[in-house]
Amino acid sequence: IADNNITDFNYITTFNVADGWVYYSHYYGKGIFRVRTDGTNLQKITNVEDVVLISIVEDWIFCATLYSDELYRMPSSA
Repeated sequence: IADNNITDFNYITTFNVADGWVYYSHYYGKGIFRVRTDGTNLQKITNVEDVVLISIVEDWIFCATLYSDELYRMPSSA
C-alpha cells in the first residue's frame, strides 16, 4: 500500500465490495481498509488484526479473525 492506493494484491487476505468501496484486510497492514473502486481515497477503518472474513450488511462491517471466536461489528464509514 503506497501513495494512497493499493499496490500489491498478493497480501490481501479477504475483501468485499459495497457502494463503490472495496473493503479489505491486508496481511501487513494490520487492520481493515477501504478504497474506492477506482483505487483512490484509501482509508483505514479499524486496527483489528488477522481478519479472515469481511461482510458488509447495510451500514455495518462484520468481520471474523483467525485467532478468535468473536464476530466484530463496526460502522462501514471511517
